[in-house]
Amino acid sequence: MVLKLYCAMLVGIAIGAGVALVLAARELEDVVPAETQTMPVTPANGPAIGA
Repeated sequence: MVLKLYCAMLVGIAIGAGVALVLAARELEDVVPAETQTMPVTPANGPAIGA
């Protein structure tokens, strides 16, 4: 019985952490444009900007 409760608590914490992570990532995207944080933008005639 105690083990079930413990497992349920761990699952709840994991789900909560995942939701918090997604919300934090969305807030970061609002501040920083999406292109700058995912991959370096490579112009047609030059090196990558992010490098």
